[in-house]
Amino acid sequence: MGLTLLTVQAQLAPTPGALELSLNSTSINNVMQTFVPILAYYALNNQTFDVNETIKGTGYKLVLNSIHVDEATGFTTKVFENIEEDKIHVRIGGVDISMDVDGELDALYFIPMKASHVNVTNATIDFVLETTSDDKVHWALAENTTLTIGKVDIDMHNKVLNELVKLSSGIINKIIKDSLPKVSAAVDAEVTKINAMLANEGPYDFDVPVLGKNYPLNLTMTSAPAISGNVVQVNFDGLFHQPENATGPAGFPIEDNAEWPERFEHSLSEQLFIHESMVNSLFSVAEGVFFPYTVRDANISTALHSAFPVISETFGDSANVSMAFTLSPNATNAPINFNSTRGVVIGDLDDVKSVLKLQVSNDTVTDQEIAILETNFEMAGNFSMKDLVFYPEVQEVDVVNCYVKKDHLGLEGDFEKIFSGIAHDYFDAFNTEWVNGWSITNIDPALGMLTGLLKNTTLTPYVQDNWMYGGFSMQADLPTMDTQELNFIQ
Repeated sequence: MGLTLLTVQAQLAPTPGALELSLNSTSINNVMQTFVPILAYYALNNQTFDVNETIKGTGYKLVLNSIHVDEATGFTTKVFENIEEDKIHVRIGGVDISMDVDGELDALYFIPMKASHVNVTNATIDFVLETTSDDKVHWALAENTTLTIGKVDIDMHNKVLNELVKLSSGIINKIIKDSLPKVSAAVDAEVTKINAMLANEGPYDFDVPVLGKNYPLNLTMTSAPAISGNVVQVNFDGLFHQPENATGPAGFPIEDNAEWPERFEHSLSEQLFIHESMVNSLFSVAEGVFFPYTVRDANISTALHSAFPVISETFGDSANVSMAFTLSPNATNAPINFNSTRGVVIGDLDDVKSVLKLQVSNDTVTDQEIAILETNFEMAGNFSMKDLVFYPEVQEVDVVNCYVKKDHLGLEGDFEKIFSGIAHDYFDAFNTEWVNGWSITNIDPALGMLTGLLKNTTLTPYVQDNWMYGGFSMQADLPTMDTQELNFIQ
């Protein structure tokens, strides 16, 4: 079954999609206090921007070739707040920018500005965002943007040119005054482009290649953004699909989600809800990447030698036996479910079939197929994250209806009992290995600093059926009630 590509244009009513963000505006303001200067450091400092613009006005012509930002500092004002119930006000101010400019100014005097140094002090951008929608599905952005600058100092690294700049200060101030509205106009133009995309969007307009261009994530919004009190709610399609013009079958069916997740009150400030259909859509379009999954484990090899002596007789006692595992697509059931009691459920005892290919390697053969079995396999358990540490634990394993489809050796035995025992032993060892969890600091120890900024980072399937719940609060957020407690590890 192919994926259902949900677009706003085709919708008659708002739907939840597979991905929801429920954001607290007060906490977003606290996020800005911390991360705006950090992001500006990486986005602006020591960066060169090609401008290639000519600005003309009465009595002057300014040619800007490029700007190199040495340093952007300050950011003393950072505001994100609700105003008038349904509007968001954003202000970033107190910004000081030190930069080198390549260009020329032709006004009262011709002033070559090659490698001139410019200091901008107390720059502030201020804008108000509002979403407008008549049917809660189709929507547009309305905004009002202003840019102000406290002071501009120009150093030409030359006494004569500095004197010319001083003599031309009046015209330079006029250029700055004339240019500021153009910044607002540029923002208006970008908003107009966004609104045009929203009004005429297709199934691929808002694809994001989060896992590469072959598996785009559809971030088409399935309802107009909702602002209520200090909560901003945004819903996305949230399904992975095949790239535009791609051919090839999709695997597992994708359910059409009609269930809205419920924000967990008195808990995390910023909340994220991931529907199981998002994960299933990834399995569907990227089935060939995930499967077959080959398990090479010495204990499994030993168990298979013991259960089927014919393997040792044919390939020798030292032969390694591995299993290639595949969840077989069908048209009736998805392979992944999020259950608020059982956790993450993979497989199915009634519908989704699992295929096991046994293969052997020794001095003369490599991964030679010796048998193919089919079974119903289901596992369930915890996959939670707390304070940036993941805690995987398999709590249930069932193997039923196991039979041989192809046999090259003449395997004999109680297949259900044999493979059920192998599965339990394997996941018991898995649980022991990860009993203390897996921290993201294994990727980079520097990521540990995030635990000091983001409090109660959470990911858990134990809140609401069919949804994975996640989120965080900022250290600066106001204290929340502690009368409710989430279960992270079952």
